[in-house]
Amino acid sequence: MIRKERRRAKRISTNLTVSWNTLDFSQDSKITDLSTEGCFVLTANRMSVNKLSRVTQVPKKDAIHLELHLSHDERLKLDGEVVYEIERLGFGVRFLNVTTPAEHLLGAFIDKQDLEREEALPFPRVRGHKH
Repeated sequence: MIRKERRRAKRISTNLTVSWNTLDFSQDSKITDLSTEGCFVLTANRMSVNKLSRVTQVPKKDAIHLELHLSHDERLKLDGEVVYEIERLGFGVRFLNVTTPAEHLLGAFIDKQDLEREEALPFPRVRGHKH
């Protein structure tokens, strides 16, 4: 069975630092999947023996404030809501009320990361084809 992709925006895999907070929690984590519409926040902390330690679970529909660390001197603040959670791993966020400048900045960051990843491939990528 082929699953149809639900997402409309281009997304990238990343390892972007994010500071986030809700009414009950505040934490630094990593974003592992990012688009202009949302992201996945990895909240699992790994111990040296590769076992999961304390993990913050954020209830679905909670309002969340994020600060993405796009570079060592560039931050982007966004608001969103938690749309799903994966127990002991993290949660998905849908961005809300994104301003046009913030959307352009995020889109440019995603395009730049995607281009850098393509250029790092050991063989050329055929435009228009997804691998």
